[in-house]
Amino acid sequence: MYSVLVVDDEKIIRDGVSELLKLEETLELDVVSAASVSDALLLLESRMFDIIITDIRMPQLSGLDFFDVILKRWLRSRVIFLTGLSEFEYVYKVQNHAKYVLKSDGDEKILAAIKETIAEIENDLYIDQTTHSNKALARV
Repeated sequence: MYSVLVVDDEKIIRDGVSELLKLEETLELDVVSAASVSDALLLLESRMFDIIITDIRMPQLSGLDFFDVILKRWLRSRVIFLTGLSEFEYVYKVQNHAKYVLKSDGDEKILAAIKETIAEIENDLYIDQTTHSNKALARV
């Protein structure tokens, strides 16, 4: 099971994405939501999330500010930006470290980004396990 944190100041988006993920039968997801970056940071102090879906433009701290914190403190968490913004500067900033989905792209794009992210996590776990096993064999 993978843990997902949905962060968006718009309740309808936050609830809609959370419900979409909870109802997707092909995925086993533990979905939690937060209405702000501040709320999300409090949640992250008590548990780790595999995937964080966040808006970019939010009051107080932006999703990009949040992204910078995630990169420094929760290296294993994967980030998907779900936003109404299609400005190139945002895409460029996150392109190597996160996914970017427009809110207008719809449910299928969101689910595709989640599935792709899960596949990346599983691939990283496989590589970690293989590397660890090879190091153990080398010691024998």
